[in-house]
Amino acid sequence: MHETEIAEEHPSPIEEGAPMEDDVIRIASANGWRVRYESSEGRTWSEPLVGWAVLRSGEVRALATDTAGQVEQVHFMSGASIYHPDSHEDVPK
Repeated sequence: MHETEIAEEHPSPIEEGAPMEDDVIRIASANGWRVRYESSEGRTWSEPLVGWAVLRSGEVRALATDTAGQVEQVHFMSGASIYHPDSHEDVPK
């Protein structure tokens, strides 16, 4: 499947250029963690997280890559959840 077809079939969960109001003080790896999405048509897909951004305020943000390979924070649309394949429960948003 061509990259353009993939992008059209799975709308980007990444909020491009989303500001992080606080300073990032640490980046941590997100080995194994994934974000799962469900479209309004009922299609489900998941993508790997590449890291966690820890902000000075104490907030933690999930990071993934967009179709161009840029790292951005994950935008949680309706029906999205973070999970680890070894876990039995989704992490609350």
